[in-house]
Amino acid sequence: MDQVELKARVREERGGNAVYRLREKAETPAVLYGKKEEGVSLALDSKELGTVLSTKRGRNVMVNLKVEGKADVVAMFKEVQMHPVTGKIIHVDLYKVNMKEEIIVSISTRIIGEAPGVKLGGVLDQPLRSLKVKGLPGELPEAILIDVSGLAINDSIHVGDLKLGAGIKLLDNPKDVVVIVSVVKVEEEVVPGAVVEEAATGPEVIGEKEREEKRLAAEKEKEGKTKEKAEAKTEAKAEAKKEIKK
Repeated sequence: MDQVELKARVREERGGNAVYRLREKAETPAVLYGKKEEGVSLALDSKELGTVLSTKRGRNVMVNLKVEGKADVVAMFKEVQMHPVTGKIIHVDLYKVNMKEEIIVSISTRIIGEAPGVKLGGVLDQPLRSLKVKGLPGELPEAILIDVSGLAINDSIHVGDLKLGAGIKLLDNPKDVVVIVSVVKVEEEVVPGAVVEEAATGPEVIGEKEREEKRLAAEKEKEGKTKEKAEAKTEAKAEAKKEIKK
């Protein structure tokens, strides 16, 4: 990964008023952190800082920090604070990079080539636009190139399909889809005046009708038997009365 120069000076002043005066001079307050080291307060040129962060690498850019009166330091951005209204950069945190130690960063993915599936009417979708990688700072690429020239409709490329340089490890789930060529769903045109059938509220249960008919028949049969018993009791009572009268 290439480095971009960024000038800085050590900032001695502290407090809100000092920061206000700093911004009046078109400078941005910053803090440089190191491993097991106290943070060093810095002042960066706001215009130069904006130019550095506007590159394709964005916040993942590696900077050669040229601090006045001190040795150059290789650093990367840890945090960039933006004003919620104006969107201007109001503060940044940087951390020193040891070129001999592996770091973890997010690197943007970049599509190259043209997918045959797109020419046939498919749509290229890119769910993952950046991937987390681990490796030595000097070996990390500016972008992860995704070649889609072999993708037909319904074909996809997963994280596990990507091959990066030796010593660079991908930390995302190997099964995650990076790019895919999907089929375009065409909505059916509704003709004016045409009758649209309503969809069923639920799946039809096979045998439900037959079970209901059997249930009704059983209830009817039960009612018939109950009626017969009642009639039989009535007849028995009538016969008993006749015997008494005799």
